[in-house]
Amino acid sequence: MPKYNSYDNIPAKVFFNILDSKNYQLLKPKPKEKGLEAVFMAIYDEWFIKTDNEEAKEYLTLRNELVVLQNKLNGVKAVLYHIYKNKHILTDEMYLQLCESIKKGFGIYVNTNTDFYDEMKRVLQSEVGCIKDDISFKEAELNDLVEKNKGKKFNYFAVVDSIANALAPRIINSDMLLAEFVEAEKSAIKKSLKNTA
Repeated sequence: MPKYNSYDNIPAKVFFNILDSKNYQLLKPKPKEKGLEAVFMAIYDEWFIKTDNEEAKEYLTLRNELVVLQNKLNGVKAVLYHIYKNKHILTDEMYLQLCESIKKGFGIYVNTNTDFYDEMKRVLQSEVGCIKDDISFKEAELNDLVEKNKGKKFNYFAVVDSIANALAPRIINSDMLLAEFVEAEKSAIKKSLKNTA
């Protein structure tokens, strides 16, 4: 594991530098260490959750919905493949149980009273096609959200200065950890909201 491997031990300045530059070597890994992007993404996800803002919630919701849809697609394809490849050895009862499990698990109705191959073709074309469309829509929403925020340049020191001004006379150290930064930012926002009310 790199030196900076969690939300609680990464300096805020390093986190925002990586976010801007995508230079995962700033995590201070061991020589030839792999998986740095995944480590950073885990830190990023936790930061998103902890900041508790609406865009963060929307981003995480979209990512979770996308994962659910992709798992649904993979599950449906796997079960249909199993049925298709093993139809000759499935008893009628086994076939009916598998079709019922598709209905319960994935919300997809398989008509067991029609020709087996025509019904598999229909399910693959229409039902799987709908799931793929849903995935495409969620990916587009997620990409729009990411692109919307991509152009925003983050000035770490300007934000630290704003936090320090809002929390004066408290002294804010620019070398704080990401967890400390998020809490200081939340405190500054609460204080600002209290002062404007």
